[in-house]
Amino acid sequence: MALSTLRSFDQLMTAIHRRWGNDAIVPLGALNPFSDAISTGFPPLDMALGAKGVPQHQLTTFIGSGTSGITSLAHTLVAQAQAQELIGVVIDPSRTFDPQSAQLRGVDLDLLLLVRPVDWMASLSILRDVLDIAVAGCAVLDAAVPDGLDKEALAALELTLNRISGLLPHSTWTVILLLPADLPYIPDHFAVLRLRCTCHKVIDSYPPGLQIEAHILKDKFRPAGARPVFDVLNENPSL
Repeated sequence: MALSTLRSFDQLMTAIHRRWGNDAIVPLGALNPFSDAISTGFPPLDMALGAKGVPQHQLTTFIGSGTSGITSLAHTLVAQAQAQELIGVVIDPSRTFDPQSAQLRGVDLDLLLLVRPVDWMASLSILRDVLDIAVAGCAVLDAAVPDGLDKEALAALELTLNRISGLLPHSTWTVILLLPADLPYIPDHFAVLRLRCTCHKVIDSYPPGLQIEAHILKDKFRPAGARPVFDVLNENPSL
């Protein structure tokens, strides 16, 4: 940008600030979309996501099989959210939540709200109700149900995501959606961030765990395609 243009830019900002206050106008470049973010707890992944982590007030999806590490990643993210004094909520329609595993990832179980709906449709209704509560939180919806999602369930999920995606940027909530990798159709095009996780290798040494590769399929705020690799170890990261 030419020096004369920069001077004009500054003059315009100064004039508006004087009359309307400093909050009336800011350079667009100063609005960092990741200024509000939750660390994933894994530095290689955070670096691939702009050194911040998962954006708050947005929808993020983790896609993977049962051994891909998406549940451990979600638990670690909830622990990081709790460290930022956010409320952690896990909506568990398949009733597969493992408190010991979550605790190993650093989750404070005393400050975690576990929701076990009677059926899938109730899960979606509860998610919408949670987002109406005026507290800052991180909600995880585990849609990686063992029996899979039929066409009706997928259609209901897509409708819900369509509704909440426009509300999230103006809300106090961040939503993480866990999806199985074998869906014929993945209704997560409303997400600003999509990660497909696979197990890179099993770690047999102590502490044991998995080495996970996270393929960034979509990132609204920067080029996608990165494939960071990180270790998910079976120990409490806070110890």
